[in-house]
Amino acid sequence: MTVLLPDLSEFQLNADMAGIRHANGGAAIIRACYGQAHTDHAFAKLRHDAHADAFAFLGIYQYLVAGQDVAAQAHAYRAIVGKLAAHEIAILDLEEGTGSQAARAAEWLALMGTALGKRPWLYSGEAFAQAHGLAPIFNGPDVHTWVAAYRSTEPALGHTLWQSTNGVIGANITDWPGAGRCDTSIYHGTLAELAALADPAAPHKAAPHVVTHVTAGRLSLAALAAQHKTKPMHILHLTCSHFGGFPAEVAAWGNAVWSGDGDPAAPMPAGMHLRVPVIP
Repeated sequence: MTVLLPDLSEFQLNADMAGIRHANGGAAIIRACYGQAHTDHAFAKLRHDAHADAFAFLGIYQYLVAGQDVAAQAHAYRAIVGKLAAHEIAILDLEEGTGSQAARAAEWLALMGTALGKRPWLYSGEAFAQAHGLAPIFNGPDVHTWVAAYRSTEPALGHTLWQSTNGVIGANITDWPGAGRCDTSIYHGTLAELAALADPAAPHKAAPHVVTHVTAGRLSLAALAAQHKTKPMHILHLTCSHFGGFPAEVAAWGNAVWSGDGDPAAPMPAGMHLRVPVIP
């Protein structure tokens, strides 16, 4: 069993949500905004119509602009979208920027998870994700992901949704009512199973965390603690995680922390991104 769903924006102003519901049972993804300042012209109408037509699943995404502050963009998204309904989920569209984008992704996902009370999803192209440090998120267990790869074979990169066509090339090209042949994704499962992912049972509450970028070849727990007004050993070291590989330097640093050293001497390799849970 599979579900096909269109990706709609102001480029599909005449999308017929009632017709789409008739075609797939009521599932779509729509754009809320592009960066901090551009609200999608079709967002309010598409969202209203999806609600009126009792959609079971509605993804609502923000395209993250590389040259704009992540928090400012997240704040704009929050102002535009407001409270999410049970069938709605927030999605980060991250497909531009240089170098690793893992920290920017983690920041947006954390901000939206806190603000909206649901774990957001992450979208990116297969090649971009692999080249810009996002593969560990896609392949990890914490975030539902949506990957674009316009071809007939499904990508190996971990994902919940596969955007398999842009309406011109790829698999599952569909002529959607009012929207024509646009970006289309596939979900392997039933519509009820997809809908359940938008409003899952509340997960175990994880410890709040900070994301830090190691630039000087050293990470100080004391500095992190001072920044977040807590004690060094309130950094929950046993569940410290990182984005990227796991070189020997990281293992040495982790072992020093686990042994009870509040500010270990073992250096961290520059360029690493760490997600460090903090005990309140």
